[in-house]
Amino acid sequence: MGEPSNQPRVSNLHIPSNRVPKRVALKPWAFEVLVLGIALGSFAAIIVVLWLFNGEESPAWRYSINLNSLVAILSTVLRAALMIPVAESISQMKWIWFTKPNKLRLIERFDDASRGSWGSAVLLTKIVGLNLASVGTLVTMVSLAIGPFTQQAVKSVLCDFPVPGSLAGVPVARYLLPRSDDIGTGGGHTQTWTLRDPMILALFKGLMETTSNDVLPIACATGNCTFGQGPGGSYASLGVCSKCADITSKLELVHAGSWPVYRLPGNLSVQVGTREPLSVNFNINTTTSSLAQTEWTDSSIVTLTVNGCVRTNVPGNFGWDCPHSAQNTYDHLRDDDSLVPINERSVVAAQCTLYPCARLYSGEIRQGLLRETILATFPAALPPKYKTGVPFSSSGVDALDNYTAIIEPCVVGGKLYDRFNFSSSGLPSSEVSIGDTVVPVPSQCVYNMPVSWGAAFRREGFTTTSAFCFPVVTSDPEVLYPSVECASNRWLNPLFNNGNASFESISTAFDRMALAVTNRMRIIGMDEHGNPLKAEGQTMETRVCIRVNWYWLVLPGSLAVLVVFLLAGTVVQSEVHRQTQPVWKSSLLPSLFYGLRSVWERDGGNAVADRPAELKMLQEMAESTVVRFRPRGENSHLEPVEE
Repeated sequence: MGEPSNQPRVSNLHIPSNRVPKRVALKPWAFEVLVLGIALGSFAAIIVVLWLFNGEESPAWRYSINLNSLVAILSTVLRAALMIPVAESISQMKWIWFTKPNKLRLIERFDDASRGSWGSAVLLTKIVGLNLASVGTLVTMVSLAIGPFTQQAVKSVLCDFPVPGSLAGVPVARYLLPRSDDIGTGGGHTQTWTLRDPMILALFKGLMETTSNDVLPIACATGNCTFGQGPGGSYASLGVCSKCADITSKLELVHAGSWPVYRLPGNLSVQVGTREPLSVNFNINTTTSSLAQTEWTDSSIVTLTVNGCVRTNVPGNFGWDCPHSAQNTYDHLRDDDSLVPINERSVVAAQCTLYPCARLYSGEIRQGLLRETILATFPAALPPKYKTGVPFSSSGVDALDNYTAIIEPCVVGGKLYDRFNFSSSGLPSSEVSIGDTVVPVPSQCVYNMPVSWGAAFRREGFTTTSAFCFPVVTSDPEVLYPSVECASNRWLNPLFNNGNASFESISTAFDRMALAVTNRMRIIGMDEHGNPLKAEGQTMETRVCIRVNWYWLVLPGSLAVLVVFLLAGTVVQSEVHRQTQPVWKSSLLPSLFYGLRSVWERDGGNAVADRPAELKMLQEMAESTVVRFRPRGENSHLEPVEE
């Protein structure tokens, strides 16, 4: 057999310019457009899947596949599909780049950039300015963050779902009995209404301790339940409310013997000794002559305080620097000892009341603890006949008369009622006085408390009309007085607040009392028919849910949009250079064929044509061309051979 012939099986690698084949601009890029569509579809799928499961329970699919796994798969497809048109765009820009003279090594840089992030980073340092190639390299590098960013968008959180058929309950009161273990009448012929031990204990425990809802018997199987959620979902209960007013500005400082005295109109006073120990006077004024007023108690409290004062080492003034201190103010009294109004921060005064009301709540139970929010309060009104004043006696207090609170607006059966449509509700109703008019109000909107409760509270709520508390002296210079001694009225000590009383602390103490009494009433309360009453809620079960942080998807979405513009720009550039530069993209064949130019020309190739062959033609020639490498020193080359 002889030596194989060196004649190629293809005679021409060039096409005359007047024979450039016609083509649709996107036809050479059909595959890249298809893959880009897959990428955009993958991103759209991520958006749809996350939107469907956002706020829902985490799905449990077969083969241990979860939502994170699905998102990871879709994000992998997204990045892989985006990188194909990016790589081909960078490769095509390589051929366009070399329509002008450039260093041969740059061909390798472009080739490396089309293959990965490191090559892209290197190429970015070799090309100058913003162009399609640099955009492609940036997209390639940043695309590494697609996976982590899409994973960060999916968060597993704990959320609550209703437990079918499991209801929760918390006690409320729509009505109270005129007599019970908490209220009754004394013996003998007086028959005066009095509070009994359980209610008295609740009253003073509320003042002396931090009151919570732990005492309420709740029903919640899982320890997590909701009440009052959604329109009309609030619930109400009879109870007691409190309100306080800051009357410190009404205090007057007068000269009384050897020390100054703070005094309110009505002679309620607290004495300040300059050499003698401090005297604190808590005066509780309780009007018991009539039920004409709705308020059960009318209490005025005056106490010394270092709230707002600064510790000082200056002798005297108890070692405290208080604005408008008693010592300094006393030195500027008038010679005739006339009353001098002051605004004193070293003493605080408040006037507080307790009164019957209905409270409107929304609530929830978390980890077995009831947390309620007061949405509104509705004072309870006396019957019209008490407006003129009724003596505080058994003959004047009818146990069948009620304080009445109306919840307005009130939601019954999903419909809203108020004074304008109460009478047309068609529901079981109670005749209630609203102003001077008697109106039928739906029974579920009416909350009644016997007047006997007001009589008992006004008599027994505070048994002392005036109480004095003396300081417990301490040698600690950092403390004004740690506490006060109130003898039989120890329940007053919390109002002193260890010498740091403020209007807020006094108001909070009365709020605690009101809450404690309300909770006790809710335990013993009932509906209008005498049956125990509970506000129904929904038992919730804690599960793992999906929460989507959408902002993490901004980067993947931006990259997808950027690739669309990159591919479109590359297609346009290819059309601009169509006459001189075919669409070769990442193919190696142009380098191989046109690296053999001297061989082809020697063996009859056409060297005068002015346009290279299309990639498809090169691919067809490559299918039928056999080459081998000839190591001949400086003349080493690939050469075609006959099969």
